Amino acid sequence: WVHSCCDRAALDAALVDPAVTAIETDVLWSPTQSAVVHAHPPATTSDLAFDAFMDAATASPVAKHLKLDFKEPGVVAPCVASLDAYYARLLRSRKQTVWLNADVLPGPGLPTCAFDADDFVRTCRRLDGAIPSLGWRCDVGLAGAYSDEDADAMLALVRKHGLATSPAVVFAANLRIAVRDPRPLARLLERTNAELLLWTGAGEPPVSERVVEAAKRAFPE
Repeated sequence: WVHSCCDRAALDAALVDPAVTAIETDVLWSPTQSAVVHAHPPATTSDLAFDAFMDAATASPVAKHLKLDFKEPGVVAPCVASLDAYYARLLRSRKQTVWLNADVLPGPGLPTCAFDADDFVRTCRRLDGAIPSLGWRCDVGLAGAYSDEDADAMLALVRKHGLATSPAVVFAANLRIAVRDPRPLARLLERTNAELLLWTGAGEPPVSERVVEAAKRAFPE
């Protein structure tokens, strides 16, 4: 995986690197450029517009899977519409998996969320074959953990949209927060067919081997 691939040089390098099988990128609206671009907050400008990213990703000789991490609700619908209209056939023919990710629920340390979770899931499902990747907004600097309430809210969301028994859904959780008390997320996984993706955020220090091993024990494959 290549993470936060948000400029043209990084994308070009990832597309020709034989060790890279998937590219993760952040998507937001740039007020300065009046365009949807690839940038990680607090940056809001980039030399890589959304359509330029997709043109390159669907034209490269070696197909790479794509994870689009939406940072703002307002860019989701136009991006999905563009994917459906211009890229969906190419993505399917090249067997490129697309994950559509956002933090759609409040989580540890942050009681509010900019996304409407129902709208995000409904919009994602308009793109045939896309995999919703659903996360909780969280403050990684606080000593919190995912709660039963966090897990129950996610379970209610996927049940509402008929995704609880689907393998084509991912729960995205912060690695350090998840291992503090893995029980709520473990119970959530037992009640669904979803996969769990554990992430670390920009600016977090490297994860120790001890934490990685704790996560493997808590969430065995």
